Amino acid sequence: AKEVAEHLVALPAGDTTGNGGEEDTPSTVNRLSALIACRRGEMAAAKKAAPPGPDSWTVIAHEEGHARLPPNRYPLDIYMCKPTALRLDAPCRAPCERHPVPGVPGAF
Repeated sequence: AKEVAEHLVALPAGDTTGNGGEEDTPSTVNRLSALIACRRGEMAAAKKAAPPGPDSWTVIAHEEGHARLPPNRYPLDIYMCKPTALRLDAPCRAPCERHPVPGVPGAF
């Protein structure tokens, strides 16, 4: 509320234009619109940086357990993520390294 109050200015009595009679001063509505647009941009950036959540996935196929071959106790759900849920073009946080597997020749 304090940040919003800093962006708003009181209108002089009788001023219906919202710019105080000056062309260079933005109106209260313009300042508030700019603040809202700024907050929307911040929220979009935060949402893009956030890890995928439950709303990022949808079930595209469901099969009851008794209908599966062979019959199963548990149903099967196949999920699909939204195109923006996982970024496959993101840079690696750490360089890839080869790690030998002890006791398994040729494995890494």
